[in-house]
Amino acid sequence: MSRCVEEYVAGLEALDGVSDIEAVEDVAQEEGRAFSTTAFIEVDGGQEQEGIRYTECRWLGDGVTVVVLHTAPAGAYDDETELREELLEGLKAP
Repeated sequence: MSRCVEEYVAGLEALDGVSDIEAVEDVAQEEGRAFSTTAFIEVDGGQEQEGIRYTECRWLGDGVTVVVLHTAPAGAYDDETELREELLEGLKAP
């Protein structure tokens, strides 16, 4: 699962206008899932904005992996985290 997360973080690095990518939380694994949090700067229309992306790959069984990409402005990320966690609580393997 960690490779899955690393590949999606590499996708963020490849985006035009995205720079200063830095791990906030290194890739961690637990119970069929891997996740990390990455900070970055995005330039859009000449303006820079700090962002945070949470990346998670979760194995649901039978060849199914769900990928969660939660991207938010850095200032709003902490407030949104609780909502994401509540949503993902119900996502379980059959």
